Amino acid sequence: NGFGDTRFPLMDVSESENGIVVRALLPGMSREDVKISLHQNVLTITGERKEPDLPEKSRVVRSERSIGRFQRTLRLRKPIQDSKVSARLVDGVLTLTLPLKEEAKPRQIEVAIS
Repeated sequence: NGFGDTRFPLMDVSESENGIVVRALLPGMSREDVKISLHQNVLTITGERKEPDLPEKSRVVRSERSIGRFQRTLRLRKPIQDSKVSARLVDGVLTLTLPLKEEAKPRQIEVAIS
């Protein structure tokens, strides 16, 4: 998954009758650092956190932020309209909006009276 045993990025997933929203924490990353794919209802977020630039003649005394490549996958339980998926990265939070296909949405069935 990335950075050893730690799950990165941390994600929240919510679901409504219209779709799924995934929010992933990616502090300090730009959209160029992140790749997103959706294939056969498996969402994959990959990327790389790079080492920060240090001023000349300085050294790291303590480092708690992981660097390197990461990958996180999530199997979606309902079929998604691939062509309508959207992604935004604002203030270190990646928000993916994944609309459900029509056949996956709940529908009301009327009971006929005879």
